[in-house]
Amino acid sequence: MTSGYKLRVEVAYEGLHTGGNLKIDNFEILEAQWFSTDSLPEGMQDSHRRLILGSPQG
Repeated sequence: MTSGYKLRVEVAYEGLHTGGNLKIDNFEILEAQWFSTDSLPEGMQDSHRRLILGSPQG
């Protein structure tokens, strides 16, 4: 992805989906999706995958 910014911040939150639809702000977010821990997308950084799976040390 080419954003034009020298720094890029990615943030992940853990939550419980209780209903409704995911709505994104198209001005700031290019894409957002929900994934279960057993079907995380290909190409994730290993450190992000470890954080999601609960083993941050590796």
